[in-house]
Amino acid sequence: MVVHIVDSVVGIMEFDTQMIEYLSKLGIDFVIVANKIDKIAKSKVASELSKIGKTIGAHVVVPFSAEKKIGITNLIDILLK
Repeated sequence: MVVHIVDSVVGIMEFDTQMIEYLSKLGIDFVIVANKIDKIAKSKVASELSKIGKTIGAHVVVPFSAEKKIGITNLIDILLK
């Protein structure tokens, strides 16, 4: 499984879209980690995650912050499945 990290503050970039298309085409399992989620106002987190989700389609998106320890357990659970 591939973990593709996206900067939540910046959003999905062209490279991210290309990587997601490439992994999908090859049939490789992957998860999108929306990093720096703590840097976004709490009132805008759902909106930003929705934007990422709409851009990448039906793939798993994990809100994540290493600094604030958000999403670590969720990511580990996904990777161990």
